[in-house]
Amino acid sequence: MMARHGGLLPQAKHLRPVLAKRPLERGHPDSDNGFMSYQIPPDLEARVQAQVDTGRFVCIDDVVREALDTLEKRQRGLVELQEMVREAEADVAAGRLAEFDIDRTIKAIDARLSQ
Repeated sequence: MMARHGGLLPQAKHLRPVLAKRPLERGHPDSDNGFMSYQIPPDLEARVQAQVDTGRFVCIDDVVREALDTLEKRQRGLVELQEMVREAEADVAAGRLAEFDIDRTIKAIDARLSQ
């Protein structure tokens, strides 16, 4: 068993040994000499290793970093989309409506995608 955050968590049998270590702030509950240890199941290990094997990534850390960067970008996009929906709902509630023009809409979408 591994102590974590004042409690005990059982070690899962399907988890592999530590694959990589990343720096953590001193005093962090998961800190082990300044690095966070993490374990992943075999199916994810194979996927990560396949990415390294393509030659695009030098090491496992690079795959994890890219995956997190992509996840964070997606999350930012979802937040922006939610804000756009809120603004649109506020416009409808306030009666700020306009006739729908498909050509103008397509041009606006194309312009936004080209940014």
